[in-house]
Amino acid sequence: MNNVELIGRIATDVKAGNGVVSSLIAVHRIYKSKDGIEADFIPLSLFGHQAENFSKMVQKGQQVGIDGQIKTSEYVDQNGEKRYGWSVVVSHFYLLNSGSHDGGQPKLSQQTVSDSTHSASHNPQQDLYNQYHHQQTTPTPQPVINKQLDDLDSQLVKAGIPFD
Repeated sequence: MNNVELIGRIATDVKAGNGVVSSLIAVHRIYKSKDGIEADFIPLSLFGHQAENFSKMVQKGQQVGIDGQIKTSEYVDQNGEKRYGWSVVVSHFYLLNSGSHDGGQPKLSQQTVSDSTHSASHNPQQDLYNQYHHQQTTPTPQPVINKQLDDLDSQLVKAGIPFD
């Protein structure tokens, strides 16, 4: 199974070209590594309508949830050497508002976007709620999540990445 679920902040401006939109998402690590890095910066790729929606709705520094799959690639660089790359191809994204860090539940924005969501009677926020609450095997306590968000926010500030 190739399934990726991430929550983090968009770390770069969204770049569009040749029908593909790309960006990086900064995801806070649970631990601090020996080299002091506290977040991973994961490349994202979007195609088609998802790409159009993402480029219109998402800005650098915004907190998002991502569902997707890892895609590997192989290419030859300008020196003729074979190189390998990877990115998360996004199938769904969710605009998240962290709200105040007062121990309450994170608030969802009014925008939740999915390739498979086109019915007016469909409630994507209910889907996200169901997915989160029914698939979590070990729920993370809200104070831990709030601490992780605060740590990620401070790391983005140190890196000079603005966010709302």
